Amino acid sequence: MTNQLLEITLTNQEKEIFKLMTSTITHHKLQTVVRVAGGWVRDKLLGLTSDDIDFTISDMTGEKFGNYVLKYLEFVGVEHFALPKLRINPQKSQQVGTARLLLSDLWLDLSQLRHEEYNDNSRIPKVTLGTPEQDAKRRDLTINSLFYNLNKQIVEDFTGKGIEDLKKKLSRTCYDSQQSFLDDPLRVFRTIRYTARFSLRPTEEIINALQNEKVHQMINIKISRERIGNELENMLTDPDPIHSLLLICQMQLYPLVFKMQEIGNKETNDVLGYLNKLLEMLPNINDWNDWKKNRKLRFILSIALLPIIGKYQKKNSFVRILVTKSLKLTLKLSREIDLIHTAILQFSNLAQSIKSNQGIKRSHIALILREIGKKYYDSLLIAKIYSHSNQDLIQKFDLILSQIFDLDLIGVWDVSPLINGKEIMQILNLDKKNARSIIGTVIKSSLEWQLDNPKATKEDLINFIKQDFSNKN
Repeated sequence: MTNQLLEITLTNQEKEIFKLMTSTITHHKLQTVVRVAGGWVRDKLLGLTSDDIDFTISDMTGEKFGNYVLKYLEFVGVEHFALPKLRINPQKSQQVGTARLLLSDLWLDLSQLRHEEYNDNSRIPKVTLGTPEQDAKRRDLTINSLFYNLNKQIVEDFTGKGIEDLKKKLSRTCYDSQQSFLDDPLRVFRTIRYTARFSLRPTEEIINALQNEKVHQMINIKISRERIGNELENMLTDPDPIHSLLLICQMQLYPLVFKMQEIGNKETNDVLGYLNKLLEMLPNINDWNDWKKNRKLRFILSIALLPIIGKYQKKNSFVRILVTKSLKLTLKLSREIDLIHTAILQFSNLAQSIKSNQGIKRSHIALILREIGKKYYDSLLIAKIYSHSNQDLIQKFDLILSQIFDLDLIGVWDVSPLINGKEIMQILNLDKKNARSIIGTVIKSSLEWQLDNPKATKEDLINFIKQDFSNKN
């Protein structure tokens, strides 16, 4: 073990909470050592804020220590810790002794130090009371295995590599990488996520293990599709989703994560090309760092699924099947990605039809915008990524984007038709029988005319319909 006297600056709230823990030990004359574990220590050493405080208890369950805290608070009556609560997860607590303590609107996790033993059929280990060294070893990466000892007020590095790896920005497992991933394949996804989040350099051992076929097989055996979808969502809503997806592709995990027969090595290489183009475009994408998580998830996932754009199985698109059935993500998300892909194909067809000496009809752009709505900008960006090897097409996408503004098309998706089908039947003196053969054509033509003539009145549209369709009826 390596003890390092590294400085951690505590907030006032953290000072009060940590003092409460040590005062509880003193009051009840316990021999307990309380440590903060994992992410909070890592973030503090990196100068980041964190309210994700997980405590490890040296000699009892989290539930038991939590009750000691409540008894101490009842004894001293600390008002700013009003209405503290202790919440137990009976199923989880029975095995690992975990509890959650509410203090000052902050939920704190309390758990005993533990040792884990794995078998070949499950990622759920057999858990026993452990030492600090054993508890550190069970964690995914060395940078997440650090402790802050409240009793001594020092950082503890029981793997002997966590602090050094944090300084050198290395991604390293706490023991043999292949065995670590075989024991708990979920660590594969956590490794990718943290490697991307903190711009770490994975060790050669990790790279080899991530690409190992046995590890891939164990992912299929030990992890449900729901959990894989959840981990992917976590990666793609993190600060650097592009890096996460790049790692998935580079580590040959893309076919495994996006599980569908139509996805393989070629598709992996295609996505790598799309992501490299995105990185090239990134400095010019408006407010990328301020995009909301859901928008980034939809955007990156739309790029990840470009290899199956426009492909259908019976009446369902492959996108909807993969998002809802394989990744177990929401139907709403699958519909949004499907809509973006449809808009990409429509914008591509429009771009290909543009001649150098011709303008673009307002209605041609407007009709696409009425389907895609406010997601038009993202759709055009992805269209450029999808066509990244065709510079002429990319320039035409830029022309379409400029025309959206020049032709005052922002908000066209909210424009209501000036005339409905019933009114058209009256204008053309159509009965229900005669209307069947023409009404759809008239409605479509009327909407296109309205979109091409945004300042026209309802009366102008009526005159157009009479002139254009009266003789055809």
